[in-house]
Amino acid sequence: MRQRARWLVAAVILSAASLACTLASGGSSTPPAVATLGQLYTAAALTLQASNSQVASASSSPTALSGFPTFSLGTPSRTPAPAVLCDAASFVKDVTISDGSSLDPGADFTKTWRIQNIGSCSWTPAYALVFVSGDRMRAPASRDLDTYVNPGQSVDVSVPLTAPTTNGNYQGYWKMRNAAGALFGIGIQAATAFWVQIEVVGPTYTVYDFVGSYCDAQWQNNSRDLPCPGSKGDGKGFVIRIKRPVMENGSTADEAALLTVPKESDGGFISGQYPAVKIRDGDRFRALVNCQYGAYACNVMFRLDYQIGDRDPHRFGIWNEAYEGQYYPVDVDLSTLAGQKVKFTLVVMANGSPAQDNALWVAPRITRLGIRP
Repeated sequence: MRQRARWLVAAVILSAASLACTLASGGSSTPPAVATLGQLYTAAALTLQASNSQVASASSSPTALSGFPTFSLGTPSRTPAPAVLCDAASFVKDVTISDGSSLDPGADFTKTWRIQNIGSCSWTPAYALVFVSGDRMRAPASRDLDTYVNPGQSVDVSVPLTAPTTNGNYQGYWKMRNAAGALFGIGIQAATAFWVQIEVVGPTYTVYDFVGSYCDAQWQNNSRDLPCPGSKGDGKGFVIRIKRPVMENGSTADEAALLTVPKESDGGFISGQYPAVKIRDGDRFRALVNCQYGAYACNVMFRLDYQIGDRDPHRFGIWNEAYEGQYYPVDVDLSTLAGQKVKFTLVVMANGSPAQDNALWVAPRITRLGIRP
C-alpha cells in the first residue's frame, strides 16, 4: 500500500514537470489558468491522504499513530486580569459636612471623609492628606495620618477649615500622598481627587416657621382631612409638635420639630399645605430630616411641594430616609420663586409597608439673607 502511494505521488509530480516544460517551450498558444499547478498539488496531497487513511484503517493496533504528538489549541483569553495598584483609595462617605452644606461666613468647621485602602500597600503615618486645588479655606497644606491602614481597611481623614466671609459656593480638592511623595486618589486609576463643597450664606433670619404655624396648614392622608394637632398612635396618620425631639442618633435637638406619621397602609402618606408666603431672591427652605429615635423599622420619603395660585402643584425635592442612626440637612434655594406668593406642602410617605414610620421635620423654616428688620 505504501509503495503504491509513492508511485502515485511520483506520477503526479512528473505530470506537473511535463506541463511546466510545455509552457516554457511555447507549445500552447492559450495560457493555462493560474490554479492549474495548485490543482495538481492538491490532487497529490489528497492522494497521499487517502493512502495514509487506508494504511491506518488496515492496522488493528490502537497505537498505530502513537508516534505523532497531539496538541490542544485552546481559545486565548482577551481580558487581562485587573491590575492592583500599590496605592489606591475608594470614597466611602462624608462623615461631616455633606456636599452643599450651608455655613455662616467665617465659620470654623472640620471636614471628615471616610476612605478605604483598596491598594496592595499598607498606609503608614508617613502618608498624608494633601490639598491639591480649588478653594483651600485656610486649611493646612497637608495632614499626616495618625494610624496604619492595611489593604481593605477604612479610615476617617479630617482637616480643619474656615468658611470664606463672602456668600457663595466653594469647593476644595484633596488627595492622599504616600511616603515617597507620590499623590493618589480615588477612581479606577486612583487619580481622582475627593472634595469638600459648601455654600456660605449669611447672615440670615427666619421669615416663616413651619413648626410654629403647623396648625395653619391643611393636613390630609390618602383620603381625608386630619385634625391638628393629631392624636399620637392614630392609624389614620397624625402630626404633633415636639419641643425637643430625640434625633435618630440619640441626641436631643435644641429646636422644635414636627412628628409626621403617615397613614398605616401600603403607600400611606400625610401632607400639610401651608398658607401662601411671598418669596424673595435668596430665600431658602431649611430643615433636618430623620426618623425619631427608637423607630428602628422606619423607612419613609420626605417631600417638599409648592403651588402658585391655582396652578398645578410642583415638587421641589424628595429625600429617602431609613433608620441608620443619622440625620440629614435639607437646604433648598427658593430664588426661582422670587416675587411669587407660594403655598408649600410638607409630605411624608411610607416607603413600602408602614412600620414605625415616625418622621421628624426638625426646624423646618424659610430663611432670608440679611439682618431681621
